[in-house]
Amino acid sequence: MTAEANILVLGVEGDLASELAGALAGLKHNVVFEFDTAPGDFPARLRSTAADLVFCGHKPEVLEAMLVAAGHVRPGLPVVVVSDKAEVPAWLDALEAGAADYCAAPFESAHLGWILECLITRVHVASA
Repeated sequence: MTAEANILVLGVEGDLASELAGALAGLKHNVVFEFDTAPGDFPARLRSTAADLVFCGHKPEVLEAMLVAAGHVRPGLPVVVVSDKAEVPAWLDALEAGAADYCAAPFESAHLGWILECLITRVHVASA
């Protein structure tokens, strides 16, 4: 199992955020949800955090802003797109845009744990 990680959640709202929070709760990582951070503030937020991974919403303006911010401020920071629907075209679009992964509700702790294990391990290996 991966060591405790710092996870930042931006641009995920409402029931989707609640469901994600429930699935992440049992994984013993430090998770910070930010509900009122505007996409234009993503670069400043990434500069001020020690996040090992970011979950972001699937809305195009949120996803684009997050990927641009991560690319400029924290290259190599994994961004996982969160959606309320498992749609193959949206999943492919997110990956082609630069997201590390895409997950959709209903969330399962085991699946999220696998995503975290793979992506955080990859980041730690790349930075070693």
